[in-house]
Amino acid sequence: MNEDRDRSQLTRFAVRGVALLVGMLFVGMMAVLVIATEPASFQAASSDPPAAGVSGLARPHQPLDRAPSEPLETPVLDEGITRHAGSFVSQP
Repeated sequence: MNEDRDRSQLTRFAVRGVALLVGMLFVGMMAVLVIATEPASFQAASSDPPAAGVSGLARPHQPLDRAPSEPLETPVLDEGITRHAGSFVSQP
């Protein structure tokens, strides 16, 4: 009689576990469905001229005051050492 009760409890525990797993799977699939069906705004490229005052392009940047390979001037450091590309290099 005791074995039947243990088997019955084990069966209920297994059924609850499977039900919980199926429920979690259902909730996950519903979340994917909601996210996947969310409307997206797609803009098609066009050769038409843009509206007045709107170009869709970034503003041009000011020219650099030094060449990219030129080291930075650091007045705080000693004159014999210049910071270049993230490291300290001793100049002759």
